[in-house]
Amino acid sequence: MSSQADCTVHRLTSAKEPMEKRTPLFSEHQALGAKTTVFAGWEMPVSYGPGPVAEHRCVRNSAGLFDLSHMGRVWLSGDGAQSFLQELVTSNVARLQPG
Repeated sequence: MSSQADCTVHRLTSAKEPMEKRTPLFSEHQALGAKTTVFAGWEMPVSYGPGPVAEHRCVRNSAGLFDLSHMGRVWLSGDGAQSFLQELVTSNVARLQPG
């Protein structure tokens, strides 16, 4: 990726962030009836609906999605930041707002 040379990637971490942070999908988890627990400072879903056996069956027979948005954040800067990120994702990066 040639645009990588024009982009600086910064990893954002802070030990002073409040406990029980929530991912951008937290309200979706709540709307779907998730039972949550605190994991590494993040309030995360642990189960939905009738329990783990039914969830396992659903994932085996259909599909599952796991929210990993708590795993990290990055800050991209520089002239090549937009084109670098566009090479990594399928969304239209030009439509994103800073933040």
